[in-house]
Amino acid sequence: MGKSSKIKKIINKSDSNDQSSKNPADLKTTFVTNLLRDPISLKEIDALYFKDMAVNIENNDQLKRELSAYFGLSFQKIYDYAKLLEANCAQFGLLGPNEKPKIWERHIANSASLINQFTISYYTGVFQRGFTGKINALNFEPPSSFVADIGSGAGLPGIVLAIMLENIPDYKNYTVDLIEPMGKRAEWLNYVVHELDLKNVRVFNNRIQDFPPQPGYNVVISRAVAKLDELINMSAPIMHSKGTMMFLKGDSVESEIELAKPQIDYFKLIDVRVAESQVASTFEKSKVFLAEMP
Repeated sequence: MGKSSKIKKIINKSDSNDQSSKNPADLKTTFVTNLLRDPISLKEIDALYFKDMAVNIENNDQLKRELSAYFGLSFQKIYDYAKLLEANCAQFGLLGPNEKPKIWERHIANSASLINQFTISYYTGVFQRGFTGKINALNFEPPSSFVADIGSGAGLPGIVLAIMLENIPDYKNYTVDLIEPMGKRAEWLNYVVHELDLKNVRVFNNRIQDFPPQPGYNVVISRAVAKLDELINMSAPIMHSKGTMMFLKGDSVESEIELAKPQIDYFKLIDVRVAESQVASTFEKSKVFLAEMP
């Protein structure tokens, strides 16, 4: 049995020839079940050439200790994800040509910094509020669908976050939905879910604009997808009351907030702020835009 045939089909695939004409309220989301080509597996990576890969941190004891302490029980699976990402990034168009040496600092650690906002928000009560929304058109019901990663791409930050959440008791039963419009990247995401045995992740090969405007998510995350005003416009319609936006941003975040004031006012967002966190002492701090729905 080939790799693609092993990947479980969770939701019926929609008719790709007719999807553009469908009303979003009637949309059947597409779960990827067939790969264009076989990705390089973990076994192949370890057997053939992992010792020569840039992602290897075996020779940096201090960094490995820091990352191991930060990721805890999630470290091995994060490590495996890093290997898959480097070995397959060119084939699936996941990262730029010069990004391989920066996978840990620029991509994985940056994505992992979101976990600090989850744990803080949970214990201040944000995530203790129940769901009231229901999205029948997308074939799932809250509370299983808890986090939406808009434009997930290579799985950053969604895959990283999902790996960490499954080892935190308060979150281990929650689901991370990876929403990716590009078929090739969605195939990659579904392969990673299968290879790493991530039971708390689902892949949607759709645009976020195709989702019906009904409340369903308590958290929406995103990284390197769009300006803040666009992200707010895309996220707010699918969010539950008191839900939290968590968008990884760069140094321009303050100016983006200024430009997004009309959207912040329109959706009546509250507790708008920027948080910083650092995964390892040699890595740059990550900036996260945070806001709550009313």
